[in-house]
Amino acid sequence: RDMRPTRLYVAKQVVSTFIDNYFDQNPISQLAIIQLRNGVAEKITELSGNARHHKSKLEHQMTQNRHFGEGMPSMRAGLELAQQLLEMQASYGTREVLCIYGSLSTSDRGDIFR
Repeated sequence: RDMRPTRLYVAKQVVSTFIDNYFDQNPISQLAIIQLRNGVAEKITELSGNARHHKSKLEHQMTQNRHFGEGMPSMRAGLELAQQLLEMQASYGTREVLCIYGSLSTSDRGDIFR
């Protein structure tokens, strides 16, 4: 029997707090959220400066998708998607990508930077 609160609930609270703190400290920054699961990276939100948008999309994904965060993540896939997202934006602003996954290891074999 699982203890309450669940890890997913705790992760949701921590990410929500992170988003609030991030935009409090970096009001003109942009943030994107991606999910790593089952060897692929999925974009949850585009780069945006709207904290409410990020939190509502994250809440929607976590409540509607029963398999949120399952499986082995691929850091290589996450880094490639993050690079695609960051390449399209102007270089003068602060941009961050937040990767969410729920595993202690990855499905990547060898050096992910090659």
